[in-house]
Amino acid sequence: MTSADPTCVIAIARSWLGTPCHDQASLRGAGCGCLDLAHGVWREVVGSEPFPIPPNSRDWDETGPSEVLAEGARRMMIEVFDPTV
Repeated sequence: MTSADPTCVIAIARSWLGTPCHDQASLRGAGCGCLDLAHGVWREVVGSEPFPIPPNSRDWDETGPSEVLAEGARRMMIEVFDPTV
């Protein structure tokens, strides 16, 4: 995984504020979904996307054996366990 300056990542993520929710979209100012937001920020900070986002249900209520959102997030971020949360 490529690392990036946290200050840069935060600034770019904040620039997405106000972007409407739109499933399976990833365009700042136009619309983005949950994991699509991470992909959009990634593109602006790092470059090309690390992996394609698979099709998913509108409410992420997946019926298959895998959790697409959680698995995708784990591929792009560092999971932190905090027992107080």
